[in-house]
Amino acid sequence: MAVQTAGDLIRIAARRLRAVQSGEPMDATVAADCLDDLNLMIDSWNTEGLVSFADQTQQVAYPVEAPAPGQAYSLTVGPGGQINCVRPLTIDKVWVVDTTSGNILPQALLTENEFQVEIRQKPSSGSYPYYAWYDAQMLAGGTGTGLGVLWLWPNPNLSNSANFQQVIRFRALLAAFASLSSSVLSLPPGYQEAMIADLAVRIAPSLGGSAVKAAAEMVDPTTKEPLAGSLRARLKAINSKKSAHVLGNDVPTRQGGGLPNILTNTTNPS
Repeated sequence: MAVQTAGDLIRIAARRLRAVQSGEPMDATVAADCLDDLNLMIDSWNTEGLVSFADQTQQVAYPVEAPAPGQAYSLTVGPGGQINCVRPLTIDKVWVVDTTSGNILPQALLTENEFQVEIRQKPSSGSYPYYAWYDAQMLAGGTGTGLGVLWLWPNPNLSNSANFQQVIRFRALLAAFASLSSSVLSLPPGYQEAMIADLAVRIAPSLGGSAVKAAAEMVDPTTKEPLAGSLRARLKAINSKKSAHVLGNDVPTRQGGGLPNILTNTTNPS
């Protein structure tokens, strides 16, 4: 039978643990508990960055709202925020689009210390912000405001703010499954198998000692490595290639023990 839903993932994980027989339906209460474990697993996966298979880009015009006195300009990020999207854990890239010309304007993403300490004149204004810092607003215990904050400097010129739009790019988070009938058909190749292997290890203790033994026996027949973890690592390796930086041929290579200097196109002495 084709794997189509979250319930199918759970049933196969339980079958591999020998907790159910082939074709045997799972107890509804046990299946619901396993769905909770599956969603907790996905929540944990989302902290690993490269487990996500897609980037998400959001673009918004600068609202004509002056910042608080003495503060830098900022945009809220998250559901219902000024940048309305799932609140990202981190932001990978930021830039500005000039809507009059269509040109992309560079913007530097700073650390908290660089933005808060090294930029001293926070209320300064310019045509558009060329520095940014993202505060995810994640507090201890997993609670928070529900919105991140993208701080920008200098403040955009609000008299012509319609001429510029702020863009952010971040790793999209894997979505939790709302129910056992939620579809898994949109997952790329390899994700279903990795989820099944990791889920089996998570639910094995709840399904008895024999299930724990079965989980330990779930290994790659070729490498003999445990399927749990190794399949997820394979997905991360694939996803990392999407963001790999390739140096052009004009970048000098290391010669005679020296290090390349890309500013002067020469090699520094060792």
